[in-house]
Amino acid sequence: MTLGSLFDGIGVWQLAAVQAGIKPVWSSEIDSFACTVSKNHFPTTTQLGNINNITDAPKVDVITASSPCQDISIAGKLGGIHSERSGLFFKAVEIVRRSNAEFFVWENVPHVISRRDDFKAVLEAVTQTEIPIPERGFANAAVVDFGRGQLAYRILDAQFFGVAQRRRRVFLVADFAGRRAAEILFEHAGLSRNSATSTAQKQDVAARTRTNSDFAVYDITHTDVVIRRVKGENANCLQARMGTGGNQVQIVAYGIGRDAFNQGTNAKFNPTVLYEVCPPPLMARGAAAVAAQSRIRRLTPVECERLMGLPDNFSAHGSDSKRYKALGNALVLPVATWILKRIKEART
Repeated sequence: MTLGSLFDGIGVWQLAAVQAGIKPVWSSEIDSFACTVSKNHFPTTTQLGNINNITDAPKVDVITASSPCQDISIAGKLGGIHSERSGLFFKAVEIVRRSNAEFFVWENVPHVISRRDDFKAVLEAVTQTEIPIPERGFANAAVVDFGRGQLAYRILDAQFFGVAQRRRRVFLVADFAGRRAAEILFEHAGLSRNSATSTAQKQDVAARTRTNSDFAVYDITHTDVVIRRVKGENANCLQARMGTGGNQVQIVAYGIGRDAFNQGTNAKFNPTVLYEVCPPPLMARGAAAVAAQSRIRRLTPVECERLMGLPDNFSAHGSDSKRYKALGNALVLPVATWILKRIKEART
């Protein structure tokens, strides 16, 4: 199977495709930093550039699109799906139609579902079918049969896919050659709160946390308070504004081992990353690893990559501000991989 990625960002859909056994063929992105990261990891993928300039995309089996959310996100200007940036969604659907792709996967903020007219326009554009607005609005998950195809959508939260970040997104899968969309998106075992991967990793984090005093993540992006502790074990959703400077990046407190202070004035002690999910992202190495002293600092770009399920230094091709912005805009890898694996399984 082959894949084309619209609004590709730093290439997370491409990496998910590789992990699912699907070949990335082309991508479309306009951000120069994101294109550099993507090209570094996927040098054989053809970069088509601005989506507005694509007239004839190469034929692929699956097209993915994480279209701009600024006009429909609560954090944005709420101009609607027909606004300049979020309206590029319709250009994506046009490309999907012209290329005769078998599957289309769309990812965006869940708030779009509550915008009844906007979501109606999304469903109608994909299915080419008139969709009535339910009396109580659209549900958070549904299936639509149209012609010979099927569309399914639901809200997925990344924290149930083994990453320590609360990140809810709506995922829409359209199957233009059959009625497999529901089969792809509504498989339960992999989404359970008790899934083997998610539960094992979270238990591991919790166990380490309980033995190391008070590790915590703090959010300093609010205007009403200076600092606010994030509830639970998971970090808040990462956002692109992390790359805009100021107090936009979540901060963490971590313990320094007592052994660091028993080695004399010339001792050199560096906290070491001992596991790949956070919070807490760091803990002290040593037999007496207790919180004898606490420090506070911002999450690093590598820790943000881990919160997105990405390999360490995946975005390490520019300044921290560019990396923060790109990661805030990115897709959580395990979620994307799960969906593409389900598509491949359904097709075979």
